[in-house]
Amino acid sequence: MWSNNSSKNKYLSLQFLLVVVFAIGIAGCSNSGRVTPSPVSEVPAEISTPLLPSPTPEPLAAVVNGEKLLLTDFEAELQRYVLAQGEESPQSLTEDQQMAVLNEMIDEILLSQGAVEDGFEMQDTEFQQRLTELEASAGGAEQLNSWIGQHGYTQETFEASLRLSIAAAWERDNIIEQVPESMEQVHVRQILVTDEDLAKDILGNLKSGADFATLALTYDPLTGGDLGWFPKGFILLPEVEEAAFALQPGEFSEIVPTAYGFHILEVVERGEEPLQPEARKALQRQRIQDWLKERREQSQIEIDIL
Repeated sequence: MWSNNSSKNKYLSLQFLLVVVFAIGIAGCSNSGRVTPSPVSEVPAEISTPLLPSPTPEPLAAVVNGEKLLLTDFEAELQRYVLAQGEESPQSLTEDQQMAVLNEMIDEILLSQGAVEDGFEMQDTEFQQRLTELEASAGGAEQLNSWIGQHGYTQETFEASLRLSIAAAWERDNIIEQVPESMEQVHVRQILVTDEDLAKDILGNLKSGADFATLALTYDPLTGGDLGWFPKGFILLPEVEEAAFALQPGEFSEIVPTAYGFHILEVVERGEEPLQPEARKALQRQRIQDWLKERREQSQIEIDIL
């Protein structure tokens, strides 16, 4: 009930970084025959060196540590979000929904930047191998191309998105590997009631020598109030966690009020224990959230929309 097991609703898309190489050929031209130049004085100064128009910069959705996130890419991602969520159109999305999509894209960029800093490299041959594997898993090149078109990608934007997704996934793996397989944990039993006066009576009985396990079974016949083992950062009630880790085996707490009621805790055991899969996954998710929070604080992020 208290495990930190929430996760974002991921929609059907990759989120991404543009890496495209343009080859530009410049052809020279020459004039044959004799040309008699006009006197310099006959050429008006104001038209002798005409200025070429400056290219109009593409509108941006955001800039992340100098890396541009184009407005067109953001709008395409909004359209994919609409498709996945069954909304009518991007215009039907709230500002919070639009910001959630933008923040997902910013997070992907931050993760990919972190990957490069941590030594991630992907050669073109490796990328082509990944692309071939993706085609195979999709059922062939035709099926993959159909999916690309249905989700609003061109071949170029899809490959750019895939590159970004691969780098971000590499950094996520790098972050979660920092969560150890075992750590200090407490094995906790609790008595939980919704009436404060009753909680005070129970605490008085415990202080008078009543057996905690017997009383816990009275108020929770199914599990006897056994919360099992948990590490710091796993449960969503910081008051309970703080009280539990302040105890040694055999000790019980004072009354701990929370939104669920009034808790009295007993630490049954304490020590270095292997993390249960659910607990390790929760800590890994929290580690990624902490990394992104710290990264955002250290980054220069300019949002040009909303």
